[in-house]
Amino acid sequence: MPYIPQVDRDKFQAGVDALGQTVKTYGFSLGELTYLLTMLIKMYVNRHGKSFVTCAMVIGALICAAL
Repeated sequence: MPYIPQVDRDKFQAGVDALGQTVKTYGFSLGELTYLLTMLIKMYVNRHGKSFVTCAMVIGALICAAL
């Protein structure tokens, strides 16, 4: 996982905790995991624009997460 300064992690922590609580309460399927990843990717692409570079960055992030 790449180094992310604590201040940058902190801004996402409440959302991560809420998602973690939902998963703890209800569990989640592979389809739901795919849905969550897809929604995050769509938000990233919407913010950065649909381009070859943006798609390459997303694919790279997914590959790194898989490793």
